[in-house]
Amino acid sequence: MSLNGKVVLITGAAKRLGRALALHLAEEGATIAIHYHSSEKEAENLLRDLKKKGSQAALFRADLTQVRQIEAMVRKVIKHFGHIDVLINNASIFFATPFGKIREKEWDLFMETNLKGPFFCTQAVSRYLWKQKKRGSLKVINILDSSGPKTRGNYLPYWISKTGLSAMTETLAGIFSSSRQGSSMSVNAIAPGPILFPEDREKFKHEMTIDPFDIVSAVTYLIEDKNAVTGNVLVIDKGRRYLS
Repeated sequence: MSLNGKVVLITGAAKRLGRALALHLAEEGATIAIHYHSSEKEAENLLRDLKKKGSQAALFRADLTQVRQIEAMVRKVIKHFGHIDVLINNASIFFATPFGKIREKEWDLFMETNLKGPFFCTQAVSRYLWKQKKRGSLKVINILDSSGPKTRGNYLPYWISKTGLSAMTETLAGIFSSSRQGSSMSVNAIAPGPILFPEDREKFKHEMTIDPFDIVSAVTYLIEDKNAVTGNVLVIDKGRRYLS
């Protein structure tokens, strides 16, 4: 597969899964729009690594809780590269919030980062495509989470935000399919189990984990697909979600 000429915007690209996706897709020839918010040093390191490999890439900073910043970021990416072919809504926050102790600002932060941000990123990119004539293809890939019910009680706002993102995936797939663009636009999601990065070996030593490349491979498949697959969630966790 070659992604030559494809511009891929990855939110939260500076670290962990976002970084792994950026590096692999760049190896396949994609041009990478690296979004970051507070991880400036890590984003600059990623850009430097991509440039060393001869890949095309650039940095774009935005607070995804602010719609104006999202829309400005999308405009800058399009001005810089000319178009966006793939949007990967990867940026997310995750920390424990036991029920009964959840504060309003925590609730708002989860909803704005994990749900509002992906929605308005998708709207901004798709709105541009609907307006212009010469290009009209878009792949949207949302990153969810497959962890089972045993973890949800202490992470309620997180889980509600991810559930909303799953519902958004299905709903937007229907909107895209019935739009003027028809089958040229698709939206899917990937729900990974715990991903084993080198720094997490001790943390996950008793867990069923997956390799980052398993997620990278799934993303590659969805980008390669000829828009026959849309509105789906690919769960990649070796069946961990079924364990009691």
